[in-house]
Amino acid sequence: MWTYDPAKTAEILESKGYVKNARGYYEKDGKELTLDITTHEAFIEKQRIAQVIVEQLQAVGINASTRNEAGSTWDENWRNGNFEARVGWQTCGSVNEPWASMEQFNAKWLRPIGERADYDVWRWSGPAAEEFGKLVDEIGSLPLG
Repeated sequence: MWTYDPAKTAEILESKGYVKNARGYYEKDGKELTLDITTHEAFIEKQRIAQVIVEQLQAVGINASTRNEAGSTWDENWRNGNFEARVGWQTCGSVNEPWASMEQFNAKWLRPIGERADYDVWRWSGPAAEEFGKLVDEIGSLPLG
């Protein structure tokens, strides 16, 4: 988890070659740094969370926006990887048996964007994801209780 630190954000972005434009947003090679966050139209609490995130990102120079999608559209876009960022609740965080929640992030379920996924819909990949998947597989092989 990162601490909200606008100065550190500026340091990181500027070290990557981003500069602030006249509108106050970072850009690189003439392309403004943006982030589109989608939410489900039926859940006002998720919309409020997204709005706070947008405000925080804009305050540090990232041109973030949020928009609501109809439930079926939101779900299909999520499962097919057609989103930049989203506010949702899908992992549910089981406390009695956490394996099911952790399995949702297992990289063995990775599918290309555009192909429907039921697990790892976030398309988490890379060395950390692979290591996490191995640990989750090991946990899944343990006896219950």
